[in-house]
Amino acid sequence: MSNEKEKNNPQEPNEVEASLETTPSAEEKAPEEKPKKAVKAKKSEDSDEVAKAAPKKEVAAQTTEDKAAAPKEVAPKKEETPPPPEPGKYGELLQANGFSPTHLGKDAKGTEMVDIKSTELREVSEFLRDNSASKFDLLVYVAGVDWKDRLEVVYYLYSTQSFESLILKATAADEKLPSVTSVWPTADWHERETYDLFGITFEGHPNLKRILMPSDWLGFPLRKDYKVEDPRLVWNER
Repeated sequence: MSNEKEKNNPQEPNEVEASLETTPSAEEKAPEEKPKKAVKAKKSEDSDEVAKAAPKKEVAAQTTEDKAAAPKEVAPKKEETPPPPEPGKYGELLQANGFSPTHLGKDAKGTEMVDIKSTELREVSEFLRDNSASKFDLLVYVAGVDWKDRLEVVYYLYSTQSFESLILKATAADEKLPSVTSVWPTADWHERETYDLFGITFEGHPNLKRILMPSDWLGFPLRKDYKVEDPRLVWNER
């Protein structure tokens, strides 16, 4: 049978030689496979190097995170003294008329505050009541303040014509201040209350005596040095 196929499909000598040239031998196939194995080896080596380098990157990332989380050293700020408060309208008015006020700015409600000398208290009060630019004809209240190192009195003035307010402050010299009852009659009971609770004497007051506590009460209840545990303060044991 094979002889018959060969006879039916005879191959010429040139075709046989071409087929032999195109089919590679086993020796020629071997060099082609070697580079593939080398590439695989390089890939495995590269992956090993990446795996070794990965932890280093994580450690570096952790160190940067630790640095970011650590509190930064802040240089201490220099304490700058605040500028003095700007003089208000009535402070400038007093200064222009020969008085020596200290400008204290404004309180939370926007009311101007002025500190004056105790020796000028009565004269300043009369000026602010009678001057046409102020007309503070009403004394709303008088309040005492104990700052431990000094006693201070606050006067809240109001004008029924301009509807404006002014706060005067004066430090008691040797726990004494001149009375302003001759300027504003409402100061009568307010000064008595301040005397009763703080022990500030208002010189020139027509009837300076206790108004809240009993006449024989010991000490002044709103003073910082007032001792509540003093047995002499118990009313029913005296």
